[in-house]
Amino acid sequence: MGVAASSQTLEASDATALIEDSTTLMAVVPERSGTEQVKVGNQNRSLRIVGTTANVAEVQDYHLDTGAMFLPSDDSAKRSRAVVGSKIPAMFNETAESIVGETIYVRG
Repeated sequence: MGVAASSQTLEASDATALIEDSTTLMAVVPERSGTEQVKVGNQNRSLRIVGTTANVAEVQDYHLDTGAMFLPSDDSAKRSRAVVGSKIPAMFNETAESIVGETIYVRG
């Protein structure tokens, strides 16, 4: 006997509808993840990338030691921002302080 599988892709508008229509949800954090080539300077690595919304830090209780979290205005303007994990700078021979403000290419 085989196994049948089906899936539906949720859109950002679904997350908005969930939070607007719910009486029990406090927050919704949509995300999309995958492995992509990431380039900083002349170095590149294959890394796990998570695309999400600005409220992820609050919901997941993330705290940044250096730099800043992206803002809801970045979401609404569809600006690309990168928040990197604490181990990422060393992978590119950088420090947390030196990578802030650098251009990071994803798939690029």
